[in-house]
Amino acid sequence: MATQATVNSKLAESVNSPILAAFISFAVGTIALFVYILLTGVPLTDLASAKNAAPVAWIGGFLGAFFVVGNGNDCAAHRRRARVQSGDWRTDAHSYTD
Repeated sequence: MATQATVNSKLAESVNSPILAAFISFAVGTIALFVYILLTGVPLTDLASAKNAAPVAWIGGFLGAFFVVGNGNDCAAHRRRARVQSGDWRTDAHSYTD
């Protein structure tokens, strides 16, 4: 998980937003899983049975999204704090990763 947080933080720097970085990360992960499913022959017909899952089973995606976004915000906050302490800071209110 530490590697994922670091990579997502770098992506957040590139797109200037931990939210967009998380969205891109999940989109790429979804595509990768779909390709894996196609290559390995996992039957897609089993997806229909997901509707019978307990409601709590559906929160995994939400938790994952908040974890990724939270780590991006934590990394941005640490960078911001370090820059303020070193005297190198900006007042750009729209810069989420600085």
